[in-house]
Amino acid sequence: MKPATPPDPAPAPAPDARVVLLRNLSGGVKLLVLVLATTTLLVLLMQWFVVSRTVPAVEANARDAIDETLLVARDVWVRRNQERTAEQIERVALVQRDQGFIEALNPVQAPQGGLFGPGYLPTLVDLMGNFGERSGYSLAVFADTDGTPLAVHPTNTAATPAELAAVLQRLKAGLEGRPRRGKVTPAASEVVALGGMAYRVVVKELGTQDRQRWMLVGFPIDEELRALRQDLRVHLTLVSERDGVSRTLISTLADTGLVALLSSLAPGAAQLDTLGETWRVRSHALLDLGNDRLVLRLARSLAPAAAEGQRLRGELWTFVVLGLAAFTALMAAWSRWFVTPSLNALVEAARQVGRQDYDAAVPVLGPVREFRQLASALDTMRQDLRAEEYFDRRLTQLPNRLHFRRELDKALSQGRPVAVLVLGLNRFKEVNRRIGYAAGDRLLQAMAERLRRVVRPGAFTARLGGDLFAVLLPGADAKAAHFAARRIGAELEQPLELDGHRVDRQACIGLVCAAAHADSADLLLARAEVALAVAKARREAITQYDPAFDRESEANLALLSELRHARDNGELRLHLQPKVSLHDDRLVGAEALLRWQHPQRGLVPPGQFIPYAEDTPLIKDLTLWVFEAVVSQQHALRQWGVPSVSINLSARDLMDLDLPAKLDALLIKHRADPACLCLETTESAVMGDIGRACQTLQRLRERGFKLSIDDFGEGQTSMRYLKDLPVHELKIDMVFVKGMQTDRRIESIVKALVDVGHQYGLNVVAEGVENAAVAERLAELGCDEGQGWHFGKPMPAPELRTWAQARHRQVDVPC
Repeated sequence: MKPATPPDPAPAPAPDARVVLLRNLSGGVKLLVLVLATTTLLVLLMQWFVVSRTVPAVEANARDAIDETLLVARDVWVRRNQERTAEQIERVALVQRDQGFIEALNPVQAPQGGLFGPGYLPTLVDLMGNFGERSGYSLAVFADTDGTPLAVHPTNTAATPAELAAVLQRLKAGLEGRPRRGKVTPAASEVVALGGMAYRVVVKELGTQDRQRWMLVGFPIDEELRALRQDLRVHLTLVSERDGVSRTLISTLADTGLVALLSSLAPGAAQLDTLGETWRVRSHALLDLGNDRLVLRLARSLAPAAAEGQRLRGELWTFVVLGLAAFTALMAAWSRWFVTPSLNALVEAARQVGRQDYDAAVPVLGPVREFRQLASALDTMRQDLRAEEYFDRRLTQLPNRLHFRRELDKALSQGRPVAVLVLGLNRFKEVNRRIGYAAGDRLLQAMAERLRRVVRPGAFTARLGGDLFAVLLPGADAKAAHFAARRIGAELEQPLELDGHRVDRQACIGLVCAAAHADSADLLLARAEVALAVAKARREAITQYDPAFDRESEANLALLSELRHARDNGELRLHLQPKVSLHDDRLVGAEALLRWQHPQRGLVPPGQFIPYAEDTPLIKDLTLWVFEAVVSQQHALRQWGVPSVSINLSARDLMDLDLPAKLDALLIKHRADPACLCLETTESAVMGDIGRACQTLQRLRERGFKLSIDDFGEGQTSMRYLKDLPVHELKIDMVFVKGMQTDRRIESIVKALVDVGHQYGLNVVAEGVENAAVAERLAELGCDEGQGWHFGKPMPAPELRTWAQARHRQVDVPC
């Protein structure tokens, strides 16, 4: 039977492919379509069999052939490299045996200033050049005993002395201790990158009259790679990978974009997929020194093989289409005379399901067994779709939003009191991000199971979507609803272990009552979700809807719009709150706090605009305003005895990889010192995307800023992450500091947080110090610094100057 309440006219979830199919059937496609669908399936199965066996085999054979060609090309290069190395070593030996070369290096009369002095050096450079033209080398270096370059040809080579010295020393070290064969000195050779070019270098000992020296000769290998390209029709790209940066030295490819992709290819990758083309790749390391590698990448396109596979695929599809046409003609005749009349009832049932009317069963009619099976399958699908429409079958097995709304409509129509609870999970997105989506699914399933356990009979529980759940309490007034919410909240407060991670305080609850807050299902649900949003914003476990929430939301939107113009209108103010050493009571710094002097509202408390600004990109502009206001006064603040100022960074600031450059520009503009600035961010901001946050923090630390984790102790920062954060300071959340005098357990927590900070070598600051007793106890616990109204309230800079002068004599304090 149909439900008493008619279907909701609101947009329903999009039907899946099965519903679309049935709607097509209900449009008039009868037995012919069903029978032809069966024949089509058979033909497509045949096509799949042929194509899956033939075309992939052709493409695989072509790919294997290309891989074999690349391996052959690599082996050819290795062999040719060995041959060319031996040949070029012999050339260098011939040069060194040349009488003119020997006489030039061993002149009868020692040149003034020495063999490599300024007077004789041009002669040696010309000598290297003359022999280079005959022997084929384009780079020559004479080096001292320790490998330091003394003379280089050509003198304008792009290779740096450091590069040349590194190669000389490495190869020279390999030669030391190797025996001579008569007067023949041993030689060493390898392919290296020098000055952005690739050379095969040969290093031999150089005989001079005064002492042992060395000679390095470099032969370019460009033409060798191009010759290999012509011989084997394989593209070659020589890549230098130094300190994580790839640079292309030589490539036979004309497409610079493709060359760049090949250069950045991961080691060991065998294939490169570009837009519309696939390349098979083999890499061969010519030089591997850890952070300095020279890699030859051999590549060949699969485009010809793909074209051949496409041609074969086209022929097979032509065959399939012709066969399908023949099948269609035959089956159409059979369908018209024998099958169509028997399926009218099934078509009507399909139309019914296509209209999303899942209540009436599909009749199983007809003498043909296949038709009866089809009717049975159609009815099973109708039942599945009905369950999918009203239940969250994938995860929790609870009723869904549509089902909950219908039950709420029924309860409202009976005229009894009705209450609705909407529950939202805390940090659900964080669980997905940090532990994984599978863990998030298990969290939802655990919440559903706990709700089943705690919700009493007569109530109706559903999952609305995402991390939202709802409980319908028929006959409950506000008092009973609050009692039920507390009982549910207590159950959900119990910790949950997910993959070794402890998840605490798992839900907030928004509460509404019919008649008092709304009289329709849609409005009740909407206002319950508003109450939930307020509960999360206030960090309350249970919040009952108040009409002021809507007015407050509208007022906050208007205030946020005015805030966008506050900076240009000069309405923002900088206040500073002092930070004091708990050991010697001296002023050690101040925290910069933003205030808004509204022309009509007066001084707007930060809690009324900062949380909303943090949800928009506007917070980044406010951060830069505060930063510039501080650095523009840095010199004056130091003269007043304020050595350091802390500035807050939001989560959006940490995600901005351009933030360090923006701060650099302001530092340069005002000639400010980053060492006198401490940048604070919260635990939640860091844990939102810890990888990206750490990247930004590390770049800020490298620029000289001090870094601090604010509100430490909220429970989000894992100790295994804390040790990796590049911070200097921890600020204990004021909630713990304020609770020390009333709860000894909280004092123990503070002591533990201080010890943790000191174990990691961090400065520890306590926020919210409001009296001398707390300050003294914090000092006894080992806390380094304090901040709070006990020492001084947030104040404009001129007032801070007066405060500092009253507390200490005015001095110019270094950072």
